[in-house]
Amino acid sequence: MLDARPFGAAEVAEIARRNARLVLGEEAMRRIRASRAVIEHLTQLGKPIYGVTTGLGACVDTPLAPADLIAFQHSVPLSHSMGIGPALPIEAVRAMMVARISGMAAGGTGASERVVMGLVAALNAGVHPVIPAWGSMGAADLAPLGHMARALRGDGDVEFQGKVMPSAEGLALAGLEPLDLREKDGHAIIVANSLSTGTACLYLEDVAHLIDWSMAAVALNYEAFRSSLTAIDEDALSARPAFGQREIGARLRAELEGSGLWKENAARRIQDPLSYRCVPQVWGGLL
Repeated sequence: MLDARPFGAAEVAEIARRNARLVLGEEAMRRIRASRAVIEHLTQLGKPIYGVTTGLGACVDTPLAPADLIAFQHSVPLSHSMGIGPALPIEAVRAMMVARISGMAAGGTGASERVVMGLVAALNAGVHPVIPAWGSMGAADLAPLGHMARALRGDGDVEFQGKVMPSAEGLALAGLEPLDLREKDGHAIIVANSLSTGTACLYLEDVAHLIDWSMAAVALNYEAFRSSLTAIDEDALSARPAFGQREIGARLRAELEGSGLWKENAARRIQDPLSYRCVPQVWGGLL
């Protein structure tokens, strides 16, 4: 559940890689509605709002006619979906969708409730926009998010149940309606670093796994070499204010619990090679 507390990397990976369902809580919905109310109020007043009542980029000083506000939002994904190359992996697309929903649930984007819930519904249904991996513009992940918005409004391709198909067909098979973009919605979807944020969460999970596997490998090396375990002594590692080396030392002591290396005179020599002695310091820098 995404609510008052933002997601951490582990929750993003759980949804992106293991298809956990995402649900929005009451506080998240309150924030979305409050943010949207601001946009609707200012739009009615005719205030100049970037990307809402004005154009984008170099067209910042170009006012939009009231009759053109909705059409302009539908044009935003089209103008920004300029990526090329191979499609992003599905897990990266899902992570990007989670990150964008999370940003909207924080309450600062002004996106309409129907659009946020449309993104949630597509994610939970497994409707994944086909997004080219190459191409960028400006200072955000505008191109990938443009492709995402374009596909979910029914124009482009999606992957659904293992098959790539026109997005309108995939949405219909999933029982979903195309996104109904209103004032600010097109701009709100694309103006973020959601691909970078989402994939960073996946990499953090990968790094955590690599550290775990490395600790098991180091422990096996210690056993095979008959290393001295003084290098992972708790008191010695606590002498410096370096939390990383202390944590790595604790992990290695847990890996080697019950080992014969803890017995007196079990080590091969008094001092081992540097690569064994400095594991807590080197690996500790990753934490």
